[in-house]
Amino acid sequence: MTSSTTNIEDLPTLVNPPRSQFAEASIFNDKGDGQVSAHGYPVDVWIFDILDEAMINQLRTFVGSGQSAEVYMVTRVPPDASNTTERWVKYKAVMIWPSRDLMQKRRAGGRYLGVEIQFRRLEAV
Repeated sequence: MTSSTTNIEDLPTLVNPPRSQFAEASIFNDKGDGQVSAHGYPVDVWIFDILDEAMINQLRTFVGSGQSAEVYMVTRVPPDASNTTERWVKYKAVMIWPSRDLMQKRRAGGRYLGVEIQFRRLEAV
């Protein structure tokens, strides 16, 4: 795996940039004192409002024929206690492709609506 990245905006078939739902940990537990503890690696979900078949096929090349693959990605990280400004961070991550059943449920008129691609085990590089 190389650390090169491809911008979504630079793909041959135009793909609108996704919305991002970044979380600094993969598990959040309620504690007995009412506080919340965070555990695990950061995670991110990219949400594409609408994709056609060509866009889907293009994004699919990043995971090959499987349901997941290690990739490098750059995503927006919102402000937090240690960083008061939004920033862009490059990560090594596991990209999880939506299941075939879920993709079919989101299909309407040759387009896919609300496609969510998960990124787990984010490690800053």
